[in-house]
Amino acid sequence: MEFILYLLFYTISFIVLALVRYYFLLFSDIGRDQFDRSELIDFGKLIPKEILNILEANGNMQEGLIAMSVFSLLAYGWSLLGGLIGTPHYTNEIGNYFFQSCLLFIGVYFGYAPIVHIILGSKKYSEPDSFLVRFLSQENCILIGVGLTCIAANLSVYGMHHQIAFPFTLLNTIVISGMLIYKLKSQPDIRTEEKYGEEDYNYEEEME
Repeated sequence: MEFILYLLFYTISFIVLALVRYYFLLFSDIGRDQFDRSELIDFGKLIPKEILNILEANGNMQEGLIAMSVFSLLAYGWSLLGGLIGTPHYTNEIGNYFFQSCLLFIGVYFGYAPIVHIILGSKKYSEPDSFLVRFLSQENCILIGVGLTCIAANLSVYGMHHQIAFPFTLLNTIVISGMLIYKLKSQPDIRTEEKYGEEDYNYEEEME
């Protein structure tokens, strides 16, 4: 039951993250002061599109999805380790607070790029088509997988057992969400190409 609750919170968190990123990029466009209704509340189209945009942030949706899934499972396993050194992973014990804290995400957030650089070295440029290089290049999806897992694991443990302190869960959720949004908002937005691509094409035709 707890794992089902975890999957539910993971899905909800991913949707909320995608929408927050979308609205942040939409309203930060200082060149616009009017928005279509479909841009604001057409969730049936917005949600799938924004999720795909996130998965494609590093160039390949399939590899991004694989990387996010793998690191999500690893992070979920990490969140359960507190139960191996003491009482069950959901109890109010110091070991559980460590393994369910946002420290794992913060470590990956700041340490992933340097570690990958050490692992790959010149291989990143000499063998760009190798699976390892492509897989480890999915930094955004890996960060999202770890971050969403930490949030979902915290929420599912608290929601199921109510033994971990709620301020701890809330703090982890806020810290991880803020860092993820900051990371994703700095990525190039596909909507920019969609917005100006047709105009550029027509302009080039007229010039010819």
